[in-house]
Amino acid sequence: MNLATDRAPKFSKVELLRKNGASITTEEFHDVGLVITGDYIIVIEDVKETPTSPLISIGKIFTMGEIESYKTTK
Repeated sequence: MNLATDRAPKFSKVELLRKNGASITTEEFHDVGLVITGDYIIVIEDVKETPTSPLISIGKIFTMGEIESYKTTK
């Protein structure tokens, strides 16, 4: 059990369409938490580097200005 992703809504898949100059790129995340707050989207991944290492949470922060759209799958 991890506090960061236990409190954030969890999705089996999150797709972010990010503006990259004149083009759009897709970033895909699996089994992550997602929080939208203010002008930010935060994707929270639980990571275990080895089977015996502790579970850590990594938050990737995106500004709404760089996101064209997003899609979630439960």
